[in-house]
Amino acid sequence: GAQLATSLRMAEETLAAARHRVPVPAVLLGPQELLNEPPGPALSDSLAAADNTLAFARHQFNNATQAYNDALMQFPTWVIAGLFGFRAAGTL
Repeated sequence: GAQLATSLRMAEETLAAARHRVPVPAVLLGPQELLNEPPGPALSDSLAAADNTLAFARHQFNNATQAYNDALMQFPTWVIAGLFGFRAAGTL
């Protein structure tokens, strides 16, 4: 549970850091395509939409995690959850 959330968070941070270091046109287009036609605003719009989708998904995951953690703290849920090994989850 918590290890998985930590792994996901670290993978997302690594991806974001790599994305900022590598020029996007060089990754998405081959050398010949770069010479013939530089990327336009459609590429930037696409990347912005992907960032927004990831942010929305992260927000939804964190909300669901918070609801789960809140439910674990309520009686009698915490008793039953403890018997079955349910633990609090981490957020992204």
